[in-house]
Amino acid sequence: MVIFYDTIGKAYERQFTLTELATLKTFFQTPTGKLVADMIMNSQVVEAQQAILANATVLAQTETQAMDAELRALPELHPGALK
Repeated sequence: MVIFYDTIGKAYERQFTLTELATLKTFFQTPTGKLVADMIMNSQVVEAQQAILANATVLAQTETQAMDAELRALPELHPGALK
């Protein structure tokens, strides 16, 4: 669990200034901020985010394979292009 928090901490450190982190802390202490935090941590929201990430990963792999096939076909389609 320490690795998780360390990783998240570094991500926040790269994304936000100390002032912005203080603003976020203040926001999440408000009633609206607490509602947002509850929504973010809601298992349905987490599951939806995981599904989106999984779909994006599959799409990226598919696109990468298609681009690889196209690049490999270039010498046959344009024999003099790589000279």
